[in-house]
Amino acid sequence: MIAVKSVRVMIVDDNADHVDTLATLLKLEGHTTRGIYSAVDIVNEVRQFKPDVVVLDIAMPGRDGWAAATAIRTAFPGPGPVLIACSGEYTRNEHMRLAKSRGFDHYVIKPCDTEKLLQLIQSV
Repeated sequence: MIAVKSVRVMIVDDNADHVDTLATLLKLEGHTTRGIYSAVDIVNEVRQFKPDVVVLDIAMPGRDGWAAATAIRTAFPGPGPVLIACSGEYTRNEHMRLAKSRGFDHYVIKPCDTEKLLQLIQSV
């Protein structure tokens, strides 16, 4: 049996089913998770939970994933958490380039390829 490194993962999406399902999957893989349904208070949430990885939806009310990523990178300069964009609405190449410019490390299109997402998380 291969030992899996436990990673602290925050999942941020206004779709509660997506958050809860992904959190359950990651817990089953041995990771510690926190799911939140809004990015409005993202900086405080990251400060409290201290995630290794933040999986962020892009299209959310209040504060979208673009603004949330910028806020995280501004509040936690240097080696902050790995940011993974996860979107079903913004799926074109220009969106992926924009994600890089906003501080995202990776981009996954919904519905998420769970194997790819697990590999990205485990590589942290």
